[in-house]
Amino acid sequence: MFKKDRSLIAFILIGIGLYFLLQKFNVPFTDTLLSWPVLLSVIGLALIINSLRTKDYDSLLISFIILGIGIHFYGRQNYNFWVDHWAVYLLIVGMAMIFRAYWTKKGLGSGIILSLLAAVFILPLQMPNFLSWMNDLSSLIFSFWPVILIVIGLYLLFKK
Repeated sequence: MFKKDRSLIAFILIGIGLYFLLQKFNVPFTDTLLSWPVLLSVIGLALIINSLRTKDYDSLLISFIILGIGIHFYGRQNYNFWVDHWAVYLLIVGMAMIFRAYWTKKGLGSGIILSLLAAVFILPLQMPNFLSWMNDLSSLIFSFWPVILIVIGLYLLFKK
């Protein structure tokens, strides 16, 4: 157990050390890379690598979520086209569940449901006018989203 913890700490220290070393020496083209979202992404990546090395696949969910949040905040800071909507966090959790399901064979359905639900809210923001019906669907779902979450939760709870 101690060896697993030691390698995780080692990956995190290496990633943080590289981050601050690049910052200290003012390496060209790193001004956008030296930010807290990148640091958060490095930590998420270190957690993913450690989880895969130690075959501790249950830790992959939080690792992918940390990586996804880091990538999202990096995109928000650096790209004009980046979507800044609350449903992005739903998408991050859904995608993390899908990625984890590759190794654990559990949670794939829940990940797909969360990702599709996020897409229903995110896609109308980027849709052309001829797909305006997506806005109506999104508004309808947004009106009843607590009920939808309860129904999905009950389904997952009582599913055999």
